Amino acid sequence: MDATLKLKVSEIFVRYKFSNEDAGFISEVLDEIDDRQHQKFEVSKELFLTQKDKVELIDRIQKAEISLSDKITNVHKSIFIVGLVQFLAIIGSVLAIFNFMLK
Repeated sequence: MDATLKLKVSEIFVRYKFSNEDAGFISEVLDEIDDRQHQKFEVSKELFLTQKDKVELIDRIQKAEISLSDKITNVHKSIFIVGLVQFLAIIGSVLAIFNFMLK
């Protein structure tokens, strides 16, 4: 329990003239509450993001974004090349048909 809190509790005990048994019981209850709060904080502390976790997460997102951007660029290039090859194949086919018909 915090030192200032202990002083305040002691002041309340003196002011309202609690018996030693009552004061001991209340102190035990307050210590139990403090221990439980500390345990809950320790359990939930692992769920919190630290600054290091945030930086690591941002770095991973940026790397994934760059990787995704590169993949999209590669897909665009592939689509362009496939389209160009198909266009040239069609032109070649048309020229071959005209050449065959003119012979």
